[in-house]
Amino acid sequence: MKIARICMSVLATLTFASIAAAQCGPARPKPTAGAGSLEEMIVAQENLIIAAIKARDAAAFKGLVDINGVVVNSGGIMKTSDAIPVLFGPNVSISEYTLENPQVKSIDKNTAIINYKSSGTATFEGKTAKWTSFDTTVFVRRISKWVAVFHQSSDMPQAPSTPADK
Repeated sequence: MKIARICMSVLATLTFASIAAAQCGPARPKPTAGAGSLEEMIVAQENLIIAAIKARDAAAFKGLVDINGVVVNSGGIMKTSDAIPVLFGPNVSISEYTLENPQVKSIDKNTAIINYKSSGTATFEGKTAKWTSFDTTVFVRRISKWVAVFHQSSDMPQAPSTPADK
């Protein structure tokens, strides 16, 4: 009888320990030398996405984003897969793009958000325009790779022209 109680006690302890460990999630790997901070990794990923857009490299872009993700801008809300033909279409090109003052926030070990100000020059259907906006991208780590799953861009209002500008 005493042995049965001891076995039950050990079994209960092991069960509770495994439940507690499962709720804590897997152990975080220790950062390796040169791996960089989370902020550096996320800013680098955002810059890779921007570089793919500027280079008109749709294949590279698709490797950096979740094509089932969401894009929100002044044109509305759409799936990333629906934005790709527009973004890489023959009538669109981006000649300049600047990412300013990036701020990265870790939500949990597999989710991070980057906020920044962007500006640039784009040509659409032969018309060139400059823009400035505030942007947010949500990244999710999937099998050790950070993937953009959501991007939102809010155009900044242009300063009104003054008589001296005319």
